[in-house]
Amino acid sequence: MGYDFSVDDLGVKPVYLFHNGKRLSVVPVSEAMNKRNALMEPMNRALSPKRLLVVDDDPAMCEVILEVAEDLGFRVATVSETSAFESAYRDHEPQLLVLDLNMPGTDGIQLLRFLADRHSHAAVLLISGLDRRTLASAERLGKTRGLKMLGTLQKPIQIPVLEEALSTVVAGA
Repeated sequence: MGYDFSVDDLGVKPVYLFHNGKRLSVVPVSEAMNKRNALMEPMNRALSPKRLLVVDDDPAMCEVILEVAEDLGFRVATVSETSAFESAYRDHEPQLLVLDLNMPGTDGIQLLRFLADRHSHAAVLLISGLDRRTLASAERLGKTRGLKMLGTLQKPIQIPVLEEALSTVVAGA
């Protein structure tokens, strides 16, 4: 079902709403734009790139992950300080988070709790220089709290392994 819109005088006057060439109604500009946006929303979501938020206190690590992810088609935001995490999460609305467990001032566990408390639907990939058992425990906690845990990567991260992990999210789009 397609609609065409016609605006008189740059939107100052009413908008004429057409369907298959037949004028259906005259509606205010704001209402017409709301209808148009509602019709376009599913297509815009389908065409928009995946959104990734990288949370790591090492700016060099953020940069590496950013470059790899952008090459895979992600739109990426990075956070190196946990104080900026909440606003970046809210503003970026990520579909995937790459989260370092070992952050100054807090830890990844607290950030996992934050995500779980907000019923986040984002997939979470944990990274850390900590031992595998710690990573596995954090992953189990995330799953227990209802988060979609994508897996764990131990630092130093191998680029092909990171690409493979991120590619699973792209493939699941």
